[in-house]
Amino acid sequence: RHGHCAAPRVTITTSSGSYGLRWVAWLELCLSRSVERRRLRQLDETALKDIGLSQVDAEREAARWPWDGPAR
Repeated sequence: RHGHCAAPRVTITTSSGSYGLRWVAWLELCLSRSVERRRLRQLDETALKDIGLSQVDAEREAARWPWDGPAR
């Protein structure tokens, strides 16, 4: 895909075991959210309408911090 840059996959072994792996998983999740929100910002009004979002909704979501996950 044009303009798509996949994040490199990194395997890390740490002496702290699962804590280190959870941290890496959290970082990957933050990166994924950041990419999705950047793409959301690029959608036109028709595409946003197709997924049930207004321009204001999309901008609000795109402006969130990467570590700010979905509301529970």
